[in-house]
Formats: sequence, C-alpha cells, structure tokens
Amino acid sequence: MKVAALAGLFVLGLVLALVLTRESGPPALVIGEFEDDYGASYSITQDIWRHEESRYDIARWVPDEGYAIARNAAENVGQAGLWTRIDWMPLPDMAPWEWAFCLTAWDARTEEEAIAEPSADRSDPRAGCGGFPFSRMKRVDSALSADTTISSVAWLSGTWTSVPDGAPTEERWTVGAGGAMLGTSQTVADDRMVAFEYLRIVERDGGLVYIAQPGGGAPTEFVLTSIDVNQVVFENPAHDYPQRISYTLGTDGVLRAEISDTAGLSPRKIRFVKAAGGGGPPAGR
Repeated sequence: MKVAALAGLFVLGLVLALVLTRESGPPALVIGEFEDDYGASYSITQDIWRHEESRYDIARWVPDEGYAIARNAAENVGQAGLWTRIDWMPLPDMAPWEWAFCLTAWDARTEEEAIAEPSADRSDPRAGCGGFPFSRMKRVDSALSADTTISSVAWLSGTWTSVPDGAPTEERWTVGAGGAMLGTSQTVADDRMVAFEYLRIVERDGGLVYIAQPGGGAPTEFVLTSIDVNQVVFENPAHDYPQRISYTLGTDGVLRAEISDTAGLSPRKIRFVKAAGGGGPPAGR
C-alpha cells in the first residue's frame, strides 16, 4: 500500500510539473502594440489583451502550445464575463506581419470549456480559423498621450497589503499632488522588517517616470512605456534587474504588481488587496 501510494504521489507530482512547465508567461513576439489586416488596433500585455474597446483579462498563457485563455471583461459589449481562447502562430519571412491569431472560442461558459476547444489549424492560415483566415499582426509604435499626468494612475493610491503568498508586504501610495505620487514598500517576516523601498511616480516631459530606491539607496528610474485605464508599465532596459515594472488593477479589486526583464521573462509577481480604510479611489477605477 505504501509503495502504491508513493507511486501515485510521484505520478501526481510529475503531472503537476509538466503543467507548470507548459504554462508560463507570453512570448515577446505577442507583447506590445499591434495592428491587424483590417486596421484594428491591439494592445497586449502579460495580463490584458485589448482589441479596440474590448478587453480580455488573461488567465493563463500556454506558449508551448501557442494559445492563451482569457476572460471577457464585464464591460465588453458582447459575451461579457464569458471565456475566450486565442491561438497564435509566428509568420516568418512575411514582414511587416510578425504573427497571426485565431479566436477559437469567444463565448465559452467556463475556463475549462475554453481550454478544451480544439486548436485552430495552423497548417492552413487562410482557412484554418473555423473556415476563416487567421488575423495577421504587425507591430506599431506605442505612442503615449502627450497629456499623460499623475491623475492617470490615481487608482494606485491607498494602502495595499499582499495576499498571503509569502512574507507580508505593504505598499502605500499617496494621492497625486503637484505632479507626483509618493510611495513606500515594507516587507515583514517574523515580526522584523526584512526589506523596504522608497518610491515615486513623477510627471516628466509629457509622461511619467517611476523612481525606486530599494533600501533607501540610490534612485533608479523607469520610464512609462504603456498605460491603460487599469494598467501601467515602466521600463529601463539599461538596468540589470528588473527592467520592467507593471501594476494592473483587476476587476476583482486585486492589484497585481510584477517585475521582469523587458521580454517579460524571469517574472516576480505579488498580489495586493486594498486595506480597509486604505484611502484612494474605489478599487477598480
């Protein structure tokens, strides 16, 4: 019995390892600002797939199989709250088109139902998307609005406490004033502070700059590269690590912070919830 039980645990562990290996972040190929064959615009990050006025919140990336699963945002005009499966394929030697995708499901009732949807036929890009062609994607410059101000990240203000994934972390952001927001981060373990950081977001040259001082040390600046109603991304490619810092406020009120390199690799993630009486605008806006 013990041998059988151990064998069962071994098999279960192997399956979990395979799943965790298969599911990871998105490839750099599909991250950025794009335009399809019909001139429609897309903005794709680790957490959000935005197509014109529609938003899809990414639940998982499965890069080895070339698909992502997302939930349709509640404010979408059609299929709100349902699930979408997005299959993609690279397009080598087809410049300016870099890759193509197919919505193999867009109204699945559950995440599992979307995952179970048969893959698009990548061997036939002209008709392999349910009888229709894949949508080809070309990269476009990400032009930030010239009037991006500190009010664009007002949703970040308040006191945020980490969801228990490890040592508790608290991050506080002031309400923006004078073109700046001030922040602090503190991590505590065994009733002792083990890490802290001074933070700032300031207006500069028509955009925003994120300034971090881990342990109160020398400041490192990260420049705004992407901003949405509930997501902001800052980058500094010259820095060793991290090179990218992002905050995303989900419709569930959870603030997801992530650091990585500019390709989105080696990510470190932390989830926050707004503390009771933590101030700032209501979660979600």
